[in-house]
Amino acid sequence: MVKSVFRTKLKINAVEVARAENSIDEAVTWLENRIAKNGQYLVGDQLTVADITAASLLAPLACPVEHPVYGAESF
Repeated sequence: MVKSVFRTKLKINAVEVARAENSIDEAVTWLENRIAKNGQYLVGDQLTVADITAASLLAPLACPVEHPVYGAESF
């Protein structure tokens, strides 16, 4: 019952999931292009807060199944 309420309140449906996936794909493509342009990092020639922030925000997308929070699909 809780999952159903969350899906309704948070508008988790096929259309919204597709829209979110598209937004994520666009953002990751932008990041990849930025890194390709600058070399190894988002800004300059060394690790910066920008790189750490991007890694932190994208971590849930790259976690293995074994990860205690992000590993398994919960919906």
